[in-house]
Amino acid sequence: MFTKFSASAIILALVGSAVAQCNTGSLQCCNSMQNYNSTTVANLLSPLDVVLQGLTGQAGITCSPITVLGGGLESNCDAHPVCCIDNSRGNLISLGCIPFSLG
Repeated sequence: MFTKFSASAIILALVGSAVAQCNTGSLQCCNSMQNYNSTTVANLLSPLDVVLQGLTGQAGITCSPITVLGGGLESNCDAHPVCCIDNSRGNLISLGCIPFSLG
């Protein structure tokens, strides 16, 4: 029984650390994802004087950081789990977002 418990704890620790980290940027949960040329993104970014040239991925709208504490990825984000390179505008809009999955 102790062996099963230890193996489960190790697996959970490995999965938890994988969920908590992105290769680029930080793990976010966004209510919606938009292309940079969408009207929504243009309206949000126009007063902020943001240069989109060279950015890849999409813009995440209304995003919040994901932490693994208290459950797995599914229990922490029921919308769009993504890795975003620019979260400097609070939770309004994140840039350079790409989908994140464990698989």
